[in-house]
Order: sequence, then C-alpha cells, then structure tokens
Amino acid sequence: MTADAFAIATDVAGQLGAAWNAASGERYGALFTSDAAFIDIRGDLHRSRIAIGRGHQAIFDTIYRGSSVGYVVVSAVTLGTVVVAQLRVDLNAPGAPLPPNDGSMATAVLVDDRGAWRIAAFHNTLRLRL
Repeated sequence: MTADAFAIATDVAGQLGAAWNAASGERYGALFTSDAAFIDIRGDLHRSRIAIGRGHQAIFDTIYRGSSVGYVVVSAVTLGTVVVAQLRVDLNAPGAPLPPNDGSMATAVLVDDRGAWRIAAFHNTLRLRL
C-alpha cells in the first residue's frame, strides 16, 4: 500500500460515509466522475454521477431510510495515474430487505478529476452468510 494512495482512498471513503449517513444522494453522487460506472450489490450497473446520486437518494428515502454505513479502506495502491482501493462496507440497515450478510466488499477506482479525487468505477459485492 502506498501511503498517498491509502490517504486518498481514506479521504474519499470518509466522504462517501458522510454523504450516506446524511442521506444525501446529491452529496453521494458528487463523489463520482460525470461518467462513472457503479455496480451495486445486486449486480446492476448505474452510469453517471447523476444516476448514482438519484439512485442512492431513492434508497435513502425508502429501503435504507435511517440506515448508516462505514467504509474502511482495506488496501489501496497507485496504478499509473489512478488509485485502486478495496473497501469493507459495514451497513446498518435493520429495515432493509437483505439476506443474512456480513456487509460487503467494494473496489473503487479513483481518478484525479480536475484537482479532486473522484470515483470513476465502483463495484460493490454483498458478503452473504452461507
């Protein structure tokens, strides 16, 4: 892990958590590039900052109302001009229709987007209890 990559990923992960915990789809979406790709825990692909923000606002207002999340950076490396980070996602959503799980793991590809680190690609995978 590069110290800089880890620091960048930790900062972005903290902003993601803060946006989720504020139930702000707009703030959440703003952390992504305009053409970002987001794969959710069901495997559905969402394209664009606007779609990601609106989609999250929809779940903040319904199935994840009152939920909280924490993102913990497990690893982060610099590959050329991007940072690739693996995040442990700890979701507390007692009312959500989820199978028994241990949170999720996500991979985020971070890019410097005009001086701000934003997520260009995010893939979230639910860790099911078997």
